[in-house]
Amino acid sequence: GEVLFVTVYLRIATLPDAAHDITAISGASGNGLFRLLLNTSGTVQLQYQNGGSVWTNVGSASAALSIGAFYRLEYSCSGTNTGGAAACEFKLDGTVVASGSSLTLIGATTVDLLHIGLQYSVATVDLYYDDIAISDSAYPGAGQVNILKPNATGNYTAWTNGAGTAPTNVAEVPH
Repeated sequence: GEVLFVTVYLRIATLPDAAHDITAISGASGNGLFRLLLNTSGTVQLQYQNGGSVWTNVGSASAALSIGAFYRLEYSCSGTNTGGAAACEFKLDGTVVASGSSLTLIGATTVDLLHIGLQYSVATVDLYYDDIAISDSAYPGAGQVNILKPNATGNYTAWTNGAGTAPTNVAEVPH
């Protein structure tokens, strides 16, 4: 079956006023399969949507996350639903928090869509996401996206570059 490994860095600016999806996986039909849920206390809970259409906790929630700090959240999920064989795992900063196997999912049999942010819940919250990485073979692990600024004219110089030289037109550092 399909397996998806997701790594996302999360910083909480304000806690949610109700439980809030951080990220979710759904099937082709749009049915939810797995999600990481941020609770009002700052804990993160791995859940799957069972055959009865109810979101069900997998293991225990994480310890409460602090406001203003970045955390690496990783989770993997398998959408295989044959005989209740779906599986999932959640890691916080590289340490396993929760895992489950032999799960029976709601109607969907494949992992098809990745959602970042609000999907299956309604809450007021202020979150920052960074360095999202996805793989179908293993956890991408710790990492970051770095800026690669041009420092000279490269291979393609035929285009009109407006004012200034080509490298200086695209060498700004974003916020």
